[in-house]
Amino acid sequence: MTKWEYCIFTAYETSQQSQYTISYTKRVDDLTNQGETRLTILEKLGYEGWELVSILPLASGLNEFYFKREIL
Repeated sequence: MTKWEYCIFTAYETSQQSQYTISYTKRVDDLTNQGETRLTILEKLGYEGWELVSILPLASGLNEFYFKREIL
């Protein structure tokens, strides 16, 4: 039976600012002050084996991206 782990990438973007957070099962990383862009974060998650399964728009400029990857 396949087992999965999950990750949520939250992106809040306005014309004045961008705030990014990644929530894993065991930790939350605030990426706001690390110079990351939404694209570089999505690329890193892909390289780490995360697969995008859903996007949930919560409000104007606020989206959650849901990922999963197989636990080996």
